Amino acid sequence: MRVSYQLRTAAAGVPAVWPPRPRVLYFDIDGTLVRPTFGRAKHALAGGRFERILHRAGFDRVVCVSDAVTIARLLAEVAPRRLRADVPSTLFRFCAGVFDDRAWFREHVRAIQDPIERASEFDLREDWYYVDDHAWRYLARAGIPPDDAAERVLQCDPHGEGEDVAAWLTGLAAGRLLPEERRDMRAAPRYGLGDYGLDGSLAPYSWRRE
Repeated sequence: MRVSYQLRTAAAGVPAVWPPRPRVLYFDIDGTLVRPTFGRAKHALAGGRFERILHRAGFDRVVCVSDAVTIARLLAEVAPRRLRADVPSTLFRFCAGVFDDRAWFREHVRAIQDPIERASEFDLREDWYYVDDHAWRYLARAGIPPDDAAERVLQCDPHGEGEDVAAWLTGLAAGRLLPEERRDMRAAPRYGLGDYGLDGSLAPYSWRRE
């Protein structure tokens, strides 16, 4: 599937971003994609629906920040050989069917290094988004102000059926929830002229999959 970029400037005279910043989703599992505690997939995300929405939203990278990462690493090290699985395989099982394509999962989903300090590993220079039923707690722990993250974060209902997650990601796919002018990024260090705008500015863009 070919990915193309539909660029738009924030206002006249503001250079478009080229190349676009990578779009990254940081996601939790327990209480976010599946029912607590690591139960069944939430209905609105089950049967591969979550994966299909990710495709439409055009994420370059998907990063699992769940405590399941720690469990998966432990199992990979200490489980009996006949029961041992690598980290991606274990995370795929924990996701309980919200992803359909195991090969795509292995290629595109990465695991955070430290789930406890998960938000401290976010690259805020990228076009990042975050969904977690305890999102604001982890952002506060990392010192990320709510005003800088409000449009990029969904603290979902852990006891819901994933309708909030599906609606939020669908909105991102349509470009409705992108920050207005990336103003939080304009103060970031300048990069080469080939990285962003001619003046180092960051203009908003939306994705379209063809």
